[in-house]
Amino acid sequence: MKKTFLFLFQLVATIVIHAQFIAIDENYTSVPLAISSGVSNNYDFTTDGVAYVSTTGNIINKYTPNGTLDSSFGINGSLASPLSGSKPQVKVTPNNLYIFSQNKIVKYSLDGILDTTFGTNGIVTFDLNDVISSIVVNTDSSLYVNVGGHLSSAKGIKKVLPTGSVDPLFLIAGNNVDFMSMSRTSSNEILTYCSEGPPFGSKVYSIRKYNTQGSLDTTFGNQGSLGASVFMLNDEINVDSNNNIYIFDENLFEHKIYKYTSNGVKDSGFGNNGTLSLSSNVIGIGGLSSMDIDENDKLVIFAGGIVRINSNGTLDNTLHNGQYYCLWAPAASFPPGAGSGSISTNYGKSLKNGEYIVELRKRINLSISEFKTFKLIRSNVNTLATDESSAELPNFQVYPNPVNDILHIKLESREKLQKVSIYSMDGKLIFLGTDAKMDLGTLSSGNYLVEIKTDKNVYTKKVIKK
Repeated sequence: MKKTFLFLFQLVATIVIHAQFIAIDENYTSVPLAISSGVSNNYDFTTDGVAYVSTTGNIINKYTPNGTLDSSFGINGSLASPLSGSKPQVKVTPNNLYIFSQNKIVKYSLDGILDTTFGTNGIVTFDLNDVISSIVVNTDSSLYVNVGGHLSSAKGIKKVLPTGSVDPLFLIAGNNVDFMSMSRTSSNEILTYCSEGPPFGSKVYSIRKYNTQGSLDTTFGNQGSLGASVFMLNDEINVDSNNNIYIFDENLFEHKIYKYTSNGVKDSGFGNNGTLSLSSNVIGIGGLSSMDIDENDKLVIFAGGIVRINSNGTLDNTLHNGQYYCLWAPAASFPPGAGSGSISTNYGKSLKNGEYIVELRKRINLSISEFKTFKLIRSNVNTLATDESSAELPNFQVYPNPVNDILHIKLESREKLQKVSIYSMDGKLIFLGTDAKMDLGTLSSGNYLVEIKTDKNVYTKKVIKK
């Protein structure tokens, strides 16, 4: 995709264009989703941006949408879990918090109140061999529970009724099948990503659909299954409100998204007969992280940038004023001493109102990494076009333009400069400062984008370096 910025159209005179961009929420405090050794905590977010994070010692912490610890939760924001194991896993729904570890599931309200009507005093206990790897919460508050590890003989999917009792009539047997991930449709049918084969032998990968009784839905795909790749991103199956299915094949040499209808048939109206190929020019440079379905039923990809895909496979150019949002800008805000290692996207989630949570990881060495969480919001900014000379408005000047070395920014006294960011045309942040006078002499000749943040506005200007 050619990344065309609205503010790069050259006009005869300098004008201000009002556009919508993604911007870093400067009031957000980074939530500690992972620790410096590189070992991730277990966590989940509500669509309002509230975070529940499981940490060492079976402690669950709750963070507000601003990223601060919620002191009304548990004791000063922390809740002691009754589960054993190092860090329970976390699952959040609009009404409840579930935590699970080994063979037990505990149910709380979002305020941290134990639901004693669930199971036995709020806890459901499975057989000792039933090690829980994931759960899916249904619309009626029943649960699908994926139990058994790679070498376990007790592998399969079980069902917990809303009361917390295990449904004795429901079982999707594993045998030589590993259920690597689960999702559900709006009518609580199960979609699973499976590998089938002996523990140390070759595997066959597929996506299968089961009905609410646990029987294979033979009307789906080819007698209930679709062939799948070993390279599926995070084993994810994303389902939109119309029960269309998206999967991401992250093969080393190319990245493809496949879209299927609810019946397991490729959607010919998506991309090229159901397949959309994405290059690094589209998704940004950096490690692929995850996909999500946002509140507008659009597919969002978190990689080196954030990309939103329309239902027909075209790129949604309304996301960030005609381009993907590059995560180099948040990456530049890592604190001094965070090292100079590679940066990758560790996590991404769509929130309400077009907001996003992303976690970036900066590798210091083979065993140590720094992590930082950002909240990204939609921001209306003033974007300035250029007449290839100085950009002059009654309250704003950038000069000279084109520039040889020293670039000046002049604001009216009513506005105070807070930050200046300079980007290459591929979205990479190459300069970050707070001074109104910048030496660009070392930059290569070409076009650059200068973003000026004041206490009242954000301006973006194309600058030509001679």
